[in-house]
Amino acid sequence: AHWQMFVNDLRAKWNNALATLGGIIERMRATVAQKFHAIVERIRSIFHIDWGGIGRDIINGIVRGVTGAASMLWGALKNLAANALSAVKGVLGIHSPSAAFEYIGIQSGEGFLRGAEQRLRAVPSLFSGIASRVASGMRGGDTAAAAAAPVYNITINNPVGEPAETSLRNTMRRLAYLGPAAASTA
Repeated sequence: AHWQMFVNDLRAKWNNALATLGGIIERMRATVAQKFHAIVERIRSIFHIDWGGIGRDIINGIVRGVTGAASMLWGALKNLAANALSAVKGVLGIHSPSAAFEYIGIQSGEGFLRGAEQRLRAVPSLFSGIASRVASGMRGGDTAAAAAAPVYNITINNPVGEPAETSLRNTMRRLAYLGPAAASTA
């Protein structure tokens, strides 16, 4: 009977040791799995980058930089023009709008018109030369010259039935009447 008690006691201790060892192994497995999951999540969070957002931010930064530089340039140009105007007024002794600036404006417009008229005088001879080259090519003459001749398309839209010179002068006068605002938007 003692032997039976000894075997039963040994069996109970053995089962108890196995249960304890099984619990320890299960807790170790759960701990390792939890730690592994935490490491994977940490790595995932490090590499989870919104590349599209970064790209948008870079492009938006460039756009803001360029537009900021453009507005600074525009401001500098306006200051330059204002300083030039002040300098001219100082040289001429002008303290208010004057006939001197009106004269400068009229002369500038006249100079523009004269330049345009001089260029327009060259147009008939230009067309004559082109027409003769085309005609020569059509008659079987110098086809290479006719093919190499530049092609000019000129479209002139004048809603008012008046000569181009008159239309140009009237347009310049209208722009002069509108003042400095027209020059900045034209």
